[in-house]
Amino acid sequence: MAVFDSTSVPLGDEIDNLSADFVMICTRTKNKHETINTVLSIPDIFIMAKEEITSAATRDASNKGYWLNESEYKLHKDKWEKIGFG
Repeated sequence: MAVFDSTSVPLGDEIDNLSADFVMICTRTKNKHETINTVLSIPDIFIMAKEEITSAATRDASNKGYWLNESEYKLHKDKWEKIGFG
């Protein structure tokens, strides 16, 4: 059984009908010295193609939705070349 936590990305009830060719997942890296008055850090960006998303997605135990675990998307950090940058 898959374990989903706060770093997992919900993908919805149907994964076969994903309408995007690419998905960008943005996560915030918290600075331990961050206060309410500081500028937020630049987020980590993970770029995945539709095929990568559909093959890596996991169905939840209740069969009500698909999720993408951090262990799957973290391999795609800053893969800008997938969308023509870099």
